[in-house]
Amino acid sequence: MAKGKFTYSEREDGSIRISYYDIGIGGYNGYEVIYELDDTNKKSLSAKLSEMSSGTLEEMLIDVFGECLDKMSFDSFCEENGITNSRFVWTDL
Repeated sequence: MAKGKFTYSEREDGSIRISYYDIGIGGYNGYEVIYELDDTNKKSLSAKLSEMSSGTLEEMLIDVFGECLDKMSFDSFCEENGITNSRFVWTDL
């Protein structure tokens, strides 16, 4: 059974780290996706999400992309809105 975990953290420089990991789903023992956004892109993300939701940035992320952070939807949303990020994906087969 999958046991996912969403995490969100802000740094002193205004950048953020968003991650989601899950274990025991599909053919994977586990996977993790990590996004890092600088302050400028964090502000753009917050502004765009506030058109669709309300609350803190973390609350809006969960509201719009789910507690499992729908990676495909998040990637498309960022691309469509010119929001850049660094992304790391790890899988354990």
